[in-house]
Amino acid sequence: MNSFLKKPQVLSLTANILASSAGFISIWVLVRLLNAADLGMWMLYLTVFAFADMLRSGSIQTAFIRLVADSTYAFVKGSAWFIALAITMLLIGIFYISLLIFSFSHVFPIPAYYPAILFFVSLPSAMAIWFMQSEGKFNIILYIRLLITLPFLLFNLSGFFFPFSLLEVIEAHVICNALASGIVIVSGWAEIKEIVFINKKSLVSLFRFGKYSVGTLIGANLLKSSDIFMINWFLGPSAVALYTLPYKLIELIEIPIRSFATTAMPLLSQYSARNDIKAVQGVFNRNIGFLILLIIPFAVIGMWLADSILLIIAGESYMGSADIFRCFIFYSLFLPLDRFLGITLDCLNKPYLNFIKVAASVIINVLANVYVLNAFQSPVAVAATTILTIICAVIIGITLLRKIMAVNLVCIFQEGFRTMSQSLHKILPHKV
Repeated sequence: MNSFLKKPQVLSLTANILASSAGFISIWVLVRLLNAADLGMWMLYLTVFAFADMLRSGSIQTAFIRLVADSTYAFVKGSAWFIALAITMLLIGIFYISLLIFSFSHVFPIPAYYPAILFFVSLPSAMAIWFMQSEGKFNIILYIRLLITLPFLLFNLSGFFFPFSLLEVIEAHVICNALASGIVIVSGWAEIKEIVFINKKSLVSLFRFGKYSVGTLIGANLLKSSDIFMINWFLGPSAVALYTLPYKLIELIEIPIRSFATTAMPLLSQYSARNDIKAVQGVFNRNIGFLILLIIPFAVIGMWLADSILLIIAGESYMGSADIFRCFIFYSLFLPLDRFLGITLDCLNKPYLNFIKVAASVIINVLANVYVLNAFQSPVAVAATTILTIICAVIIGITLLRKIMAVNLVCIFQEGFRTMSQSLHKILPHKV
């Protein structure tokens, strides 16, 4: 049992559960304390930051882990730091220039310096998480995630006793991220001193891989953020709140998917570097099969109790989100396959194929959103398009991956049942 609890997947899952739980409780608190318009603006603020962070992580994270599998750490960390810092400053500059050229005040009234400062101060924490992931130190990732989320949760809970405004929530969010990064730097986890060690070969390798993975992650983020931006444009921030709340609930289902993907990525990269396709298939099948079987019972319960769940969490004013929630639950059944198709293509050194998959998905999603928003003017219709989009993404991903290795859905479920059975034996040795 002790050895099971120390497994990378368990540590990664624990980190994601605790961090996501803190984030989920924060959302629950803000739903209770902010009006619908302010909550929609908060979601929009998070979406802007998430999009910028996705650009940064897309340029570095996967490329860094893939490069480490092929070489030593020498100069790779320094090159990663250099690129990440350059991208951070570039995106902040582009953000401010865009605000000077275009007027977004009617859709984004939050002061521009808040997301810019947040993006800068969150860099050390992001770098530390990527470094620890490549080294398999998931216990430290757990500490970092808690450093970021717990102080902000405590601030939000204080709102029941000391009322705050939307801008005060944003300021607290920025300060909590800055404090976490400060602790990460002092602890040495961010390894900021490595920035002096820069190697041209590492820079070129990171850039060549990163140019595709950043495009992939831009597309992945657009799949989420485009829904929010388009709903805000067509229907307003109150509709954004109705749409985003159930999506935040679905992030609970995404916790094990993110955790398993985090631990599988270094392993897939190592097997790919050795050209061991059979081992890659094993990791691919086991993870997807296990995750789908894990999600199914929760999906059934969620479909059945959608109205009650939303009533308990958000109150009667958000009961209109029940059908949106059901759409997202059905969508979540395809997430394990979609996520692992993408990271496997990346780890097999085929990031351009993953980019094709995601780009096609974005086009399908945006076109579908334009149609349903004009035809139905309902966030429920937008949620329904996510199902169409992910089914198309899975079909495209399987087609592309089959150019490199076999993808068999029967084998995926067989390996999933086997892995589930083995896990239960380790947890409940006397009962299974």
